[in-house]
Amino acid sequence: MARKRTVSIDVIEQAKMELANLPQKSVREKSIDAALEEMKPQIQLLFKKGYSQADVCEQLLRLGIQIKEYQLRSIFSKKRTSPKDR
Repeated sequence: MARKRTVSIDVIEQAKMELANLPQKSVREKSIDAALEEMKPQIQLLFKKGYSQADVCEQLLRLGIQIKEYQLRSIFSKKRTSPKDR
């Protein structure tokens, strides 16, 4: 019969104290959807300047953000709820 794994109470108490004292973890990355949502005004301005979705994808790739055209379409086609619907 296998021996049950145990942890001493001292180790548990020490771990609880150390975990409680950990600093807030900084967020250094965002999801693609969150990044696009944050850049939405700048992307809309590019569309007004005549850039296509492919052009925007190419520019974002050049800057280190790899996205597909369908991701741009989806971020701009999300239905907004009107104040009446809320």
